Amino acid sequence: MITPLHDKNGFFKYYTAESAKLTLAHTSRKWSTPRLFNDPFDNQFNIYYEEPSEELAEQQLRQFHEILTSPEPLKPNQFGPMTPKVELIRRVRLQNPDLKYTDDEMAYLREGVIEGMRRVIKNVPTMNAAIRGILADTTVFCLSETHDNLLMWSHYAQNHTGDVIKFLALAEVDAPTIVARPVRYSRQMPQ
Repeated sequence: MITPLHDKNGFFKYYTAESAKLTLAHTSRKWSTPRLFNDPFDNQFNIYYEEPSEELAEQQLRQFHEILTSPEPLKPNQFGPMTPKVELIRRVRLQNPDLKYTDDEMAYLREGVIEGMRRVIKNVPTMNAAIRGILADTTVFCLSETHDNLLMWSHYAQNHTGDVIKFLALAEVDAPTIVARPVRYSRQMPQ
């Protein structure tokens, strides 16, 4: 059984009269792709990375050092194809807890981190395009917490001539409604 993500007992969907009849007759639900949303910016975001700085490189090195010295095992594939190499470095570090880097070695590592960040930044447009392609093929079951929203009745229920159907949130049947999340709108595309 899936754990509910909210305490609601159900949600509402506004329909045209014809769509409501079909939904009830076939006991089905229509999941929409973001391409069909009336807001072209719904379900969109940009990956964004700050221009690398010494402070950011230091922060990354500190975080990596914490991973290397942690007694917690790595998660499978935590670093992708680099996971076995990171695990090897972890084992060496754990066996040599007094190992210290020289200033030259730290400078070399910092420059490597900065170069890695620059390479990632260079690939951001390609990553954003790939993510948009994946999101465009996803489907979303759009619901409302209210059954009496005038704008929803006007827009989705054919100018107040349609219907609204309540979909129960029943954890015992693993209904998709038990993992529903509210939409968070922002003035700018999230990064």
